[in-house]
Amino acid sequence: MLRRILHPIDLSPQSLEGAKWILDSLATPRTSLLLVHVVNPEAGLETPGLVRDAEEHMGPLEEELQALHGGVSSLVLAGDDEEVLAEVAHREKCSLVAHIIHPEDDPLPLIRPIPLPHLLIPLPDDGTLPAGDLFSRMVVATDLAPDRTDALLESLRRVAEGRARQTVLLHAVPLDDPGAAEELVMAADEALQAVKESLLPWGGEVTARLVSGDPNEELPAVLEDLAPSLLVLGLSRHGEMWGLLVGSTAEALIGAAKSPVLIIPA
Repeated sequence: MLRRILHPIDLSPQSLEGAKWILDSLATPRTSLLLVHVVNPEAGLETPGLVRDAEEHMGPLEEELQALHGGVSSLVLAGDDEEVLAEVAHREKCSLVAHIIHPEDDPLPLIRPIPLPHLLIPLPDDGTLPAGDLFSRMVVATDLAPDRTDALLESLRRVAEGRARQTVLLHAVPLDDPGAAEELVMAADEALQAVKESLLPWGGEVTARLVSGDPNEELPAVLEDLAPSLLVLGLSRHGEMWGLLVGSTAEALIGAAKSPVLIIPA
């Protein structure tokens, strides 16, 4: 269950609509939503005034959202985006960070410093937020490494159990060694079926999709065909963090996804 969601907000009308979407898609009666606006301190002596202006602007937004869900609060702080959001997420014991992503945005710098699940909500040029049930068709991309997969699914269970309508497990087998291709595909299929069985108690339909070839090419193509309502990826918390999928593959999937993307540290 999501106890506390952190939502960075830029005070635009789209941010307000994004916050409403988050409440509608994710919140339960026990969920709280924390809106955080960060003022760049490069404004120098004008920074305190900008903070006060932002607080005045944030007040009506907070009140409007509280009318929809009582557990809404807000903060306006000055500092570096990455540092402020990481500190607030830790201090406030947040369980997820939800970002509205504009076409020109690079979400990776905000994700890496905060080892929490992140929900990336793409905003196309027309400004339309995703429609429909977020959990109607989840695609979960996994490398099938037992420890990482177990950690990914346990975190996902807290968010999606009881909400999942259809879940598709997705795995790609690279064919770097043609001589071992058949053995690798058989082993991956067996492991994928075992993961599938473990998800059946969640409810809803669970299927598995196994593809072979270059993951950077095959997975984005399959993703377009599957048209998920939510793409789920895992990140290793070691080193550069991108671990459950090869770094370039994870970035390719994030770039190709037209749906929201849930990224879970594993």
